[in-house]
Amino acid sequence: MIKIFALLIILTLSLQLNAQGVEVFKKELEEGKIEVWVKNTSLATHTVKVDIEQSGMVQDTKTPIIKVLEGNTTEKIATLTPKPKTSYRFGYRSINVKGNALAKHDDSYIYDLPYPKGNTYKIDQGYMGTTTHMDRYALDFGMPEGSEIAAVRDGLVFDIEEKNKRGCPRQECADLSNFILVEHADGSQANYAHLQNKGVLVKIGDRVSAGDVIGLSGSTGWASGPHLHLEIFTMDWDGQKTIPVKYHLNDGIGIPKEGQSYTR
Repeated sequence: MIKIFALLIILTLSLQLNAQGVEVFKKELEEGKIEVWVKNTSLATHTVKVDIEQSGMVQDTKTPIIKVLEGNTTEKIATLTPKPKTSYRFGYRSINVKGNALAKHDDSYIYDLPYPKGNTYKIDQGYMGTTTHMDRYALDFGMPEGSEIAAVRDGLVFDIEEKNKRGCPRQECADLSNFILVEHADGSQANYAHLQNKGVLVKIGDRVSAGDVIGLSGSTGWASGPHLHLEIFTMDWDGQKTIPVKYHLNDGIGIPKEGQSYTR
């Protein structure tokens, strides 16, 4: 009866994780031994935290177990062995986030501006701006519809959306933005948002270099007009943490200022 109860816990949690791209599962071996495995079925990095609950067993790893899984990877995270002549039970709880929840941003890295060389655009809203950036280190570049957007740093295309056609200057349109997410070597991510319909020029899993054209600007989502919303962030168990990164600017290295124009 104890074994059945544990199995029901495992199946329920695995179904929830499958919907998010990560699966936690067990392998039953001889003499009641159990292995716990995690599998990332998506192309994007995920971080999973597993709390194993057991009694009457010897566990070879400490709980909780946290693993950063690259796309399409599988890894064993624990082995549990029943103690001789002892009843035992086993179950687990698990959560995961899309991204590297252990990432530490390389603050020495200087980013390129998000458009091809020779172009000039104005910062409509800067870090901690008064319109929609009150709690975010994000930048809005005023760009005509269809302007070329370039990668600000080398990375892996992590996620995309390009099917949306609508935008409006109200929060009700917040979920209608087209975007590209790129993961960098240190686990941070860049979000390029408000792209035009079918304005994504890359696909998930592509490797891009700084300066590569990856998309076309638009006004989808929560937007009062065409522009590029750009932010660099890391993920943790509480969500996104935006970072006040520095860029190569006209007169050196610094943080783009609201109302100023910059040529790459």
